[in-house]
Amino acid sequence: MSSSAALMKRLQLLFSTYKHMNPFMNCGVEEFRVISVDQKRYRTEFEVTKDMVNPINNLHGGCSATLLDIGCSAAAFVRGKVVLSINQEITVVAPAKLGDTVLMDIELVRLGKTQCYTRGELIRKADSQVIVFGTCTYTVPPMRVVPGPAHDLIDQLSKIN
Repeated sequence: MSSSAALMKRLQLLFSTYKHMNPFMNCGVEEFRVISVDQKRYRTEFEVTKDMVNPINNLHGGCSATLLDIGCSAAAFVRGKVVLSINQEITVVAPAKLGDTVLMDIELVRLGKTQCYTRGELIRKADSQVIVFGTCTYTVPPMRVVPGPAHDLIDQLSKIN
C-alpha cells in the first residue's frame, strides 16, 4: 500500500475514533469524508449540521476554529506525533449555512522534533468560496508525558501501512 493510501486510512480511523475520545471532539468530525491525501496535504468534506451553527444558522466561528484545529493536528497525529496547540490564528471571510457542504484543505508545513506548523482552509463546496483560513502551531511533547489513550491510538494508527 502506498504511503498516501496508508495516511488516508489513518485519517479515516482517527476521525471515526474522535467521537469516543472526548465529547468536545464530537463536533461533526466523525462525519468527515477523506477525499484526497498526499505527503503534505489532505482534503476532507463534511456537511454543516445543527450542532455546528450559531443562532442565524451560519457555521459558528468557534466551531470553525475547532474544526480547523482538529484537522491541522490530525496531519501530525497520523504521522505518529501527538501535538499540543501553541497558537491558532483564523480569519472568517464568508458564511457557510446549515446544510452546506464544506471542504477542509490542510497542509502540513513542517513537522519537527519539537514543533509543528500547519495551515488550513474551509471552503464552501457549492461555489469554491473560502470561508475560513488560518494557521496552527503546535508543540510536540515527549511521548513519555502523553496520556495512555493517545499512546494507544498512535499504536493503532502505526499498524496501518
